[in-house]
Amino acid sequence: MFLSIIFAAIGVVGSLYGFVVSIVGMAKGPVCQYHPLLNLTQTKWGRPFDSELEDFNKDNYLFNKEFWNTCIYPQGVVEFNIILFSIMLASTCISLILCSIQMVNGLFGCLCGTCRGKNDLD
Repeated sequence: MFLSIIFAAIGVVGSLYGFVVSIVGMAKGPVCQYHPLLNLTQTKWGRPFDSELEDFNKDNYLFNKEFWNTCIYPQGVVEFNIILFSIMLASTCISLILCSIQMVNGLFGCLCGTCRGKNDLD
């Protein structure tokens, strides 16, 4: 039972790491080719939607689909980025919940023992 708690704790740490990575990936946006500062003659590779988490508001690219045309190349990279990190966010949330439940289950099993009585050993 104690090993179950340890492995579940490792799962919780991994889930938290994946959760943070997906949040940061969605907040910073994809790397793409875009026109810097409305200069239509040259293009630049980078993160046009890069912002700090403190600046996250309703004017962000996630909530305004008109900004998605900022990325010229590769086509559809903004949609891909949002879908990828949304799936990753959902899966890490599910993993976090399941590993937390397993930690509590292992803790109760470690403290209380099994439900088998002395007569069940025969």
